[in-house]
Amino acid sequence: MLKAIKYIASQNLVSKDELISAYDEGIAGRKSEKTSFDISKILYFIGGGIIILGIVILIFTNWDKMNDFGKILASLGSAIAAYVLGAILSRYEKIIYAAGQAFFFISAILMPIGFYVTLDIAGLDVDAAGVNAFVSASLVLIYAISYFVYKTYLFNILAIAFSSWFYFSLTSLIAGNNPILDAEKFFEYRTLVLGFSFLFLGYYYSKIDKKVFSNMLYAFGMCGVFITALILGGYKPDQNMFWEIIYPGLVFAAIFISVYLKNKIFLFGGSIFLIAYIIKITSEYFSHGFGWAFSLVIAGLALMGVGYLTYYLHQKYLGSSEL
Repeated sequence: MLKAIKYIASQNLVSKDELISAYDEGIAGRKSEKTSFDISKILYFIGGGIIILGIVILIFTNWDKMNDFGKILASLGSAIAAYVLGAILSRYEKIIYAAGQAFFFISAILMPIGFYVTLDIAGLDVDAAGVNAFVSASLVLIYAISYFVYKTYLFNILAIAFSSWFYFSLTSLIAGNNPILDAEKFFEYRTLVLGFSFLFLGYYYSKIDKKVFSNMLYAFGMCGVFITALILGGYKPDQNMFWEIIYPGLVFAAIFISVYLKNKIFLFGGSIFLIAYIIKITSEYFSHGFGWAFSLVIAGLALMGVGYLTYYLHQKYLGSSEL
């Protein structure tokens, strides 16, 4: 192709300006095609959401009128039909492929509903931890296999999401109704563990050049760790001094990691959660009289310091890095 262009130019068959103009037109056309494709994908998934809403409304408004077979067909049957249609459409390219992804999305939302309807009709207690563990494990298996078959990013996200559900269900099943465990604290510590798991998984994806997944997992992982750690710290007079003391260390560790990994999510996330911590501590310990006004001044100065630190680290270490 380049040789052909050189030959045309050497024969004065086309000018430099004409070549540049033709190149610019090609780029503009490609951008226009990509924009149209992105809009089509968005519309597919919005349409999929509307389809899901319609099916859910159909099931619940006609629940008493349906027999057991009709209920299973409307829920689990719809999920299976959407999956099959997604598999068929995913064999094609571009726009048709995107439509297939939308039907896979529809299937993923309807599949748990279908499982619960079927198991409820079978006489099982759908609120039991064992039933939840079975449903979530089944969904993990379905979408993990689907990912290896179709190599579709959507299935990767779904497998991770349903694995998180399975983790909570399985730990609830193992713990049972143990009187030693505080249900609220047990949930918080499990969330903390899941948050750290997301961070490690995000690091793994960053090493295999899947930055979209790694950044998504980093964001969810940081929220899981820092929000839970903030909650575990409690509030005076029921505060937990261990978590209140360790929290700043976690925040500065995140900021340090942002420099090591050259990832802005850790920097911005750490800064935001440090601000949240400063506001919590000042309101918790200095909320009366003169101390409250003074603490607000200190908090304001601290937040300005955090802002400058974020800017400095971003410019010095992360200026050219990608999210």
